[in-house]
Order: sequence, then C-alpha cells, then structure tokens
Amino acid sequence: MADKITIDNQPEGQSSGADKSKNINPNPDLFEFDSKTLAQLAVGSSVVIATLLCVPDAVALIPGATSIISWALRLIGNWVICLVLWFVGFSAIVQLLRFVSRGVIASSQGLKLSRFDRLIHWLDIQAISLEPNDFFTKLFSLKVPARKLTIFFRLTAKNKILAHLLFPNFLPSFFFSKDTFDALVRAIFIKSQILPPSSLPETLEHEYSVFAYRPEQLATVRNTSLWLARQRLAVTCIIALSLIVFLGRKAAVNFSYNSGLKAYREGRLEKAQEFYDLAVKFDPTFAAAWNALGQCEFHLAETRLTPFDRARKDWTVALFCKPDFVEPRLNLARLAFYQRRFEEAADHIEHATFFDPQNILALLDKAELDVRRGRPVEGLKEARLVVAQAEGPKISYSSSVEFAFLAHCLIAQAKLDMGDIAGAASELKAFSEDPIDYQNGQNITYLYIVKSRLMAAQKNYVAALKFAQAAVGRQPRNEEALAQAAQIEVDLADHKMAENYLAAARALLVPDPWLSIVYGRLMTQEKHSDDAIAAFKDALVVPDRSQDAFALARVKSELAQILAQSSDVAQIEEIKTLIDEAQRRAKELNQSVFNYVELNSPTTP
Repeated sequence: MADKITIDNQPEGQSSGADKSKNINPNPDLFEFDSKTLAQLAVGSSVVIATLLCVPDAVALIPGATSIISWALRLIGNWVICLVLWFVGFSAIVQLLRFVSRGVIASSQGLKLSRFDRLIHWLDIQAISLEPNDFFTKLFSLKVPARKLTIFFRLTAKNKILAHLLFPNFLPSFFFSKDTFDALVRAIFIKSQILPPSSLPETLEHEYSVFAYRPEQLATVRNTSLWLARQRLAVTCIIALSLIVFLGRKAAVNFSYNSGLKAYREGRLEKAQEFYDLAVKFDPTFAAAWNALGQCEFHLAETRLTPFDRARKDWTVALFCKPDFVEPRLNLARLAFYQRRFEEAADHIEHATFFDPQNILALLDKAELDVRRGRPVEGLKEARLVVAQAEGPKISYSSSVEFAFLAHCLIAQAKLDMGDIAGAASELKAFSEDPIDYQNGQNITYLYIVKSRLMAAQKNYVAALKFAQAAVGRQPRNEEALAQAAQIEVDLADHKMAENYLAAARALLVPDPWLSIVYGRLMTQEKHSDDAIAAFKDALVVPDRSQDAFALARVKSELAQILAQSSDVAQIEEIKTLIDEAQRRAKELNQSVFNYVELNSPTTP
C-alpha cells in the first residue's frame, strides 16, 4: 500500500473511493485540452506581454513626444498593437498544438502527456503533487483558478547523480476545463496507486493540495524537493535578470535612437551622432541605427572636409545586420554618385528595387543615375514619376518634400541636357535661392549647381559663377561643384581660378572626365593644342563605369574644333582616332546623345 502526505486545507466531506471507481474507464482515456481555457490563457498572457513590451517604449517615446497626451496616445497605440499581435499569434499556436497533441492519455499501461510523448509507466511514477497556483491566476487574470499537477518519475539511467533524483512533469490546469482536469487528477492518483481513492475528496476545490509518494522513495523525494527549490530560485533569478536586461537594454537602445532622430531633424548632427553611436553600442545588430549613424557621418564629412569612409562602413554594417534593408543600399548608391562609380550605384539601386519595388527613393536614385550617365529622356520620365508620387495627396511624410525637390532639379538638368533652356528655367523658377527657406533636408548644393548650368546656358556667366561658388561654399569637397566652378571660370577666361578649382577637384581622386574636359578647354583658349588633345585623351581614359554620354560627346565636339584648325597630319590622324572612340562610346551609353549636344552650348559638367 502506498503512503501519502496531505498538506494545506483538506476540505470536509470526503467520500469513499467506491462511488468514484464507477467512473474509471479501464480502456485508454483521453483528457482533451479545452479551447475555451486556452483562449482565456491567450487573453491573459496578451495583456501581460503587451504591458512588458511597452515598458521600454514608455522611455523610448519620450524624446519624440510633444506633450504628455501625445506620449500617452502613442504608448496606448503600441500597447494595443502588441496585445492584438500576441493574442492572434499565441492563440494560433496553442490551438494548433491542441489539434495535434489532442490532450493527455491515461491508459492502463501508463501516462502520455501528449499523443507523441513517451509513455510513462505507472510503476515509474514515484510521487504526485497537486497545489493551487495563485500567481498564474492573478498574473493572467484567469476566471478559473489555476492549479499545478506535478508528476515525478524515475528516469532509467546509469548516472549515479541522476539515480538519486526524480524528474518532474508539470501539468497546469489552464490547459483543461475544470471537470476534465479533476477527472485527470483522479485517474492519475488511482492508476498509479500512490494514493487510495478514499483519500481524495469528493470535490477537488481550488484550495486542495496534496503531495503523495511511495514510502520507499522518501530519501529520493527529499533530494528532489531540495533540488527543485534551488532550481525554482535559480530560474526566478534568471527570468528576473533577463527581463531587466532585455527591457532595460531595449529602452536604452530606442531612447538613444529616438533622441538621435530628434537631434538629426533639428540639424544638430554632432549630438545625433553621439546618440546613434550609443544606440549601436547597446545593440550592435540595430540596422536602423547604423544607417542613421552613416547619414550623420556622411553630412559631417561634407562639413569637416573629411573622407566618407566612416559613412560607407556604417551603411555596410547596416546591410550586414539586415541584408534586405533598402535605405543603406540607396545611401551607398548616393555615395557612389559622389565618386562617379555608376555601375556600383546601379547595382545598389537594382538590389533595393528588388526588395522594395515601390520605394520612391529607389526611383529617385534611378532617375539621378540616368541623368548623370547622360540619359536625359529616361531620367526625365522617372523624375516626373517621383514628383507625382511625392507631391500626391496620399503622401504625408516629411522626406517627400526632399524627394520632390531633388526630382525637380533632375528634371531641370534633363531639360538642359536636351537643350530645353526655357523648360529648365520654368522648372526651377519656384525655388528660392535663400537656404533659410529650406528646412526638410533639401539638396540645396545640387540646386545651385543646376542653376549655375542654367545661367551658363543663358550666357549669364556672372550669375553662373555666383551659384557655382555658393555650391562650393556649402560643400567644399563636392567634386561636381568644383568642376562646375572651374567650367565657369574658363568661360570667364579666369584661368588661374579655374586651375585652382581643378586642383581641388583632382585632390578628391574622383574619376571624372569633366575635369580633363575643362582643362582641355582651358588649353584650347591658351592655344596649346597638344596639351588640349592630351587632356581630352585623358578624359577618354576614364573607364565606362564612370563615364557619361554627354562627357564623351563633348570630347568629340571639342576635338572637332581643334581638328578644323589643325594642319598637322599626324595630329589630324590622332584626333580622328580619338573622335571615333568618343563617338562610339557615347552612343553605347545613349544612342541619341548627339541629337542634344551642340558644339558651343555645353550645359554640363
């Protein structure tokens, strides 16, 4: 006969086991999981999980909040989203497990905790405990008070340490209906013969608790109880510490990131850099923070006149952390524009479009790539599409203003390339020349460059120089702005200033054929035809991955001028060879480029 130990609140009114034995089924008995109790568990756990996840959000939302009300509304919105997502996901999982495992099987041979679990023979069960679980009841706001049934069995093993311990299997009551759980408890006690049926009360109330064991296992039960107490303490400490670390780290990361975002929008780049740097130190895998840090490093490099290596590294790390992250790819494409690595830019844009075909920034970068490579028709179409999307009624984010601004500049540049000077002037007419009027990150430097080219096309070289100098003043390391300034100085016949701008541009080591073209024009003005030919030849040395069709067409036009005035047979043959190469390569990039290029009406660099 098995012994029993009964503790805590034994209810009155026990009945004999003879009455209950009539309900015992000798055949395998399935005690099914209950869908209603599982749904109640999903509701209660959703509230707890949503509240825990919103604790760091409460801290992280502070930097971007304009008032307590706005902060509270955003926090409540996040809480509701977390609640719904967890409820839907958790409900789907537990209902699927209920469908697959069905429930606990108590047969005449033993106990199976699910359809696919191993069979625990009744003789292997050495102890059973039943106790109320008030903590889970209150934590998950359960309507039916939770109870915990623990089954201790001996694991057959040769290990001496394991031989002195019993292994627990926990069966919480909130997987079953109350009647099903009560029937399961009775079946396990009776079939394992650890507790006589007469020792069980007629009604298993929530407060009822019992710990029963086989008498020969007293020492093992004692060891197991001590081990479980230590385990419970260790698990509690680990869970508490993990929650503190996880939630605290998440709060610190998001607070730092949002603080950096606020500082970046206010133009405080150094402060934004500090916050973003702190965010990636807390979480080295936070791709959005790496991308934002790269943007800060990029703009700071422009103002500090330092290389863009740190920005490139940050964006590369962002892609390593999240390979399908579109923004750093497009930022790397923009950096490639600065350095005229057009094939690299095209590769980044292609990958970004693959991951997000509707991304407006990807379309904008594609338009800029086509304009820079000398394909104005394609660039014009894409830029107009960007304007339609960015200025449409459904777009409300602030970056749409920045995108539309750059798209208008690209449209103006494309029209200039196609000889539509009036159309380009009309496109830029609405934009102020005062940088104070722009507060949404617009690329004012590029606006000045395009306006300089427009003024040059209108033969107003003084105004063109003013805009070129303004562009250089804003970004002294912008090679395109330096090349434009040098071009206008050549138009004004100020060769010394042109050479100064060219020297500054060459120091940036950008493979730009326009630098050689501008120098070739300067040499042509000074009647140094051999030096001019050498300069235009250098322009052709630039590989196709950094060339544009208008640069090649311009080389052909400039060489044709020299050819018309040359009488040197050897020089004429060399010029003809260079003209053929320039024409062939220009048509490979844009078959129609010579429909737009006029000999004495350059609109670029």
